[in-house]
Amino acid sequence: MENKRSIKILTYIWGVIPWLIVCLLLISSVIIGIRISREKKRIKEEKLAGYQNNRPPLNVVVQEVQPTEVEDRINLPATIAPWEDLTILAEVSGAIISISVKEGDTVKEGDILAQIDPRDYENRLNQIQASYSLAQLEFDRISRLAKTSAASQAQLDSVQSRLHEISSSLESAKLDLERCTTKAPIPGFINKRFAKIGLLVSRADPLFQILDTRRVKVEVGIPESDVDAINDLKEAEITIDALNNLKVTGKKAFLSRQPESFARVYNLKLEVENPDNLLRAGMFARVNLVKKRYPDSLVVPLYSVVTNENEHYVYVVNDETAHYRPIKLGVLNGWQVQVTDGLKPYERVIVVGQRNLEDGQKVKVIRTISDPQLLNR
Repeated sequence: MENKRSIKILTYIWGVIPWLIVCLLLISSVIIGIRISREKKRIKEEKLAGYQNNRPPLNVVVQEVQPTEVEDRINLPATIAPWEDLTILAEVSGAIISISVKEGDTVKEGDILAQIDPRDYENRLNQIQASYSLAQLEFDRISRLAKTSAASQAQLDSVQSRLHEISSSLESAKLDLERCTTKAPIPGFINKRFAKIGLLVSRADPLFQILDTRRVKVEVGIPESDVDAINDLKEAEITIDALNNLKVTGKKAFLSRQPESFARVYNLKLEVENPDNLLRAGMFARVNLVKKRYPDSLVVPLYSVVTNENEHYVYVVNDETAHYRPIKLGVLNGWQVQVTDGLKPYERVIVVGQRNLEDGQKVKVIRTISDPQLLNR
């Protein structure tokens, strides 16, 4: 029995030995592979370090980032409109017998513009005046008789009513005669003249268009998402391309309470003084609106930021070495961008030469600037 058991044990051991040998070989292969990989990495790092040490420093330009105020702005298209746009209509019917102005003339309030033939209205006024005089005499006579009870109260009331009626007609006739002379109700300039001498016009026919452009309205549509941000707006900067990018300041005049169209934009009107009449109705403009201000912010030129997929980073110079620095971006302000995280005040950020850099690479600062606009000088 013991011999059989010993034979079984020897047989089992003899069968396991090959598997143990295979496992030992596999483990040895893995260990050797790991050692080879580490050695390759070490050799590569040594070569890279040697390359870095032997490579000449790269010339770079740096900007010293300083705390400054950043404005979150929106730039929107706008149009210029006259402060007043008034079409003057004929108030009476008749033929135009004289015109005192032409298109382009400047007028003051109350200036005579045109004259409609007044003869029919003069005749009507004379007739009503005669009727009024007669009615006044009749009223005076009946009043004296009523005091002595020679005339009844009903008679007095009747002539008094008649007198009031003719008096109203008299005032209406005087008003129609005055309306034969068309006057400027507002100051401005004559933009259009519809009236012509000899033209027979009816009441409410257009005669002139007057524009008051001593000040103008700049009208801009504000998206619904930005309305709350400009609720407390007092003024805004306006640029007119057609006038060589002229910049003017507009004061807030009105912000509509409901959208003007299905685009969900709210009409903002800005008041702009225009004493020289440089701004013309219908011109296009750009309005810069400040939504929010961020004091003591750090900004860098947008071109100094390197983007890799969703990561943004810059290179900071310290001890003549470029250091990789991931950052978070905030408000875009023209060609500059706010850095909300990743930089400290007065650090030196590489703004020229950063595209071909590697972390830890030696650099030579050939210029330090505080304002990136100085690069072109």
